[in-house]
Amino acid sequence: MNQRAEATSPGLRGPAGWILAAVWGAAEACAFFVLPDVLLTYLALSKPRRSLPHLALAVAGSLVGGSVLYWVAQAYPEAAQRFVGAVPFVGAARVTQAGHELDTQGLWALITGGWRGMPYKVYVVNAPGRCPVGLFLMASAVARAARMGATWSAAAGAGALQRRFLPGRDWSAPLAHGLLWVWIYLRYWGFA
Repeated sequence: MNQRAEATSPGLRGPAGWILAAVWGAAEACAFFVLPDVLLTYLALSKPRRSLPHLALAVAGSLVGGSVLYWVAQAYPEAAQRFVGAVPFVGAARVTQAGHELDTQGLWALITGGWRGMPYKVYVVNAPGRCPVGLFLMASAVARAARMGATWSAAAGAGALQRRFLPGRDWSAPLAHGLLWVWIYLRYWGFA
């Protein structure tokens, strides 16, 4: 990236960005409907190594958020399921589907759910009574790290390709990044 483009996000590369990644991971695990992968992929496009802490902290934040939601769902299962079902673009049908998947597929449903567009939080609110918290969090770590790591790796690779084959075109990666995430969410939310 050139200096001007780099100047637009210097705060995201240090402690403020680390906090944002952790908080975003925790929030998305519980109630937020935009994946922390949006931030992770943006940072990985230009400085993959410098964005590794962000990846680790987003996963860790996700596990903290998932733990909190698990305990809430254990104490108040119906309320937690209603809460998650009311998250924009999630819905009660996905909450019910996740419970059925956990019953029939076990934790494999959690591990594969993110790849199929199922929000992590729908599995979290269905896990108490089906899976002990320790085992659930171990499977969550695998699921979250694999999915976030894959999107981070794809962005890092795309950035490397751009630097190799389109040097000096610093505008194209952020533009492509934005358009990709708009397309992903339009499809995810059923508009495309």
